[in-house]
Amino acid sequence: MNEPNAPLRVMHVITDLDVGGAEVMLTRVLPKLAPYQVTSEVVCLSDGGPLVETLRAGGSNVICLNMRPGRFSFSALARLIGCVNAFQPDLIHSWLYHADFLASLAAIRTHVPIYWSLHNSEFSPEAKASTRIVVRALAFLSGRLPRKILSCSRTAAALHVQRGYRADKIAFVPNGFDTAVFAPDAEKRKRFREAHGISESDLIIGNVARFDPQKNHQGLIRAFRDAAADRPDVRLLLAGRRMDAGNDVLMGWVREAGIESRLILLGEQRDVAAILNGIDIFVLPSISEAFPLALGEAMSCGCACIATDVGDCAELVQYGGEIVRDGENLSDALRRVLALPAKERTAVGTAARTRIQNFYSIDRMVSRLNELYRAA
Repeated sequence: MNEPNAPLRVMHVITDLDVGGAEVMLTRVLPKLAPYQVTSEVVCLSDGGPLVETLRAGGSNVICLNMRPGRFSFSALARLIGCVNAFQPDLIHSWLYHADFLASLAAIRTHVPIYWSLHNSEFSPEAKASTRIVVRALAFLSGRLPRKILSCSRTAAALHVQRGYRADKIAFVPNGFDTAVFAPDAEKRKRFREAHGISESDLIIGNVARFDPQKNHQGLIRAFRDAAADRPDVRLLLAGRRMDAGNDVLMGWVREAGIESRLILLGEQRDVAAILNGIDIFVLPSISEAFPLALGEAMSCGCACIATDVGDCAELVQYGGEIVRDGENLSDALRRVLALPAKERTAVGTAARTRIQNFYSIDRMVSRLNELYRAA
């Protein structure tokens, strides 16, 4: 094994840099790897996304290959091989399925060891045929190509083993959270509530997630309708990509539930910590997850949390909230948490934050990555 602080060069290859769990995690770990003498470069297969500038601002060089989604490109592969030859990395770390596949071809050509990542569990109902084909190919190649497969979720690891991934290659590296950024902040809460016309006496149930069938916003809206029908002081806040009044499908569910006057829609926001400080209860109603960032961030901010039993949510939450074994019982869980006295609800949120601090800090994650990188 290398010395713990010997210089190391790692090339990160990722499918795109839109806002998503794996993409956001990449932006957070790279600056914190630098003190370990790890020099990073990022190659994005697509034309980029909003996180390109975040990475560059953090000191990482980013190269975009401008591949069309779902289309294999020999010219992009040639450019990727050129990037590897120019950067001369000690290791390639690929993030997301299409990046795992293309980066593996480049690793074969350049004789550089490669690690893959797993950040998905069940396929989304909207998953493309090309993604399913790539995953089958990766399962077949998993015993030959990667030195390690880093999974953020034990559940995701088990599901991929069922799909044919080699179990002995998989290492568990749970997502980590910056508890200095995601922290209870009374001033931030006050400013957020004033900006959105929320009184301190209002109880806010919140969710931060892109509009996607996996995120089950329809189930959350129905649960809110049922649980808060006799609680005029309770409102629902939804933030994330396409979570706005221009989304006709979303607004149809809202009108059907009759909650228009009690709904706050924020769309996609950059300052998630401000939102999480502004709410009282965080709900994750997803039908599929691996290791959800939004849930860990809410716990770190001291929110009482309710989550469906998907991915690693039960392991993550423990005593920091409630796990709903059946999605149909979401409204019952909401009623129970809403009925808690404010002091008890605060205690649940405090327990949630303590769990993140003790087991899921960003520093703990980065230390584990550094250890695994040097083992290559």
